[in-house]
Amino acid sequence: FPVFAEAFDAVSAGLDEHLDRPLREVAWGQNASDLDGTAYAQSALFAYEVALFQLLASWGVTPDLVAG
Repeated sequence: FPVFAEAFDAVSAGLDEHLDRPLREVAWGQNASDLDGTAYAQSALFAYEVALFQLLASWGVTPDLVAG
């Protein structure tokens, strides 16, 4: 889904300034253990959640409340 990809890329670009490796490389890489570190796990979860929110919004799903 292009909307998801664009949102994930945008968030990742901002987070990459604070990480040692690009988030996309770690999140979508072959080595799952790269996500064991808190910095990458939390960053990937945040980027995924924002991208999922944007995807749902593009489908017209508007939540009354967002938490988490």
